[in-house]
Amino acid sequence: MARTPEGPGTIRTWDANGLLPIGDPIPVDPFLGSLEVSPDGSTALGVQFDVSDPQNPVAVNAAVFDLTPKGWLRTACDIAGRPFDLLEWSKILPDRPYDPGCR
Repeated sequence: MARTPEGPGTIRTWDANGLLPIGDPIPVDPFLGSLEVSPDGSTALGVQFDVSDPQNPVAVNAAVFDLTPKGWLRTACDIAGRPFDLLEWSKILPDRPYDPGCR
């Protein structure tokens, strides 16, 4: 998997083996200066820069993102503030057995 800038405030994810885009461009902070994905594709590191002086950009923030399915589920649970009920699960992940992942 690889990621490339798609335009101001967006990146595109690619299947590095087939060189095909995966999904739609992803909106990101327009000051995101770097996004690196681990070799196994499970983790990404994003670095945000202050570019008020374009000749001397300064890293001001960094974040690590868990890109695994379990990581996405944890993030979804954190955002929802609760586990998904059976009806929600069947709409979102109809081909997977019910396992809300957060309790």
